[in-house]
Amino acid sequence: MIGYAGTEDKVNWLKKDLGFDVVFNYKKTSIPESLVKGAPKGVDCFFENVGGEDSTAIMSKMNQFGRVAICGFIASYNARGEPEKVSSTHAPILTNVRLSYVMFPVNYLC
Repeated sequence: MIGYAGTEDKVNWLKKDLGFDVVFNYKKTSIPESLVKGAPKGVDCFFENVGGEDSTAIMSKMNQFGRVAICGFIASYNARGEPEKVSSTHAPILTNVRLSYVMFPVNYLC
């Protein structure tokens, strides 16, 4: 299992306490580079919560019959103006990949 975190404390927590096989600090290692090292045979299962270019990089490495649980796209939650455009040449080709959407209720306390 591959994990990503933005601080070394979180990287260590994912490795030591949660038992991830390999964890990368996404601020120090690019997602495509991490996939070469951490998933040389491709990705079988992906929990999507970020979106953006990182998501595209991971989905482009999905194995046939892989599974993607889509929970959110936090990278675009606070975006202003035009939405990010993804080039069709960079868009992943998902062949026999199962996509699932997960809905979580959100309460706004005022």
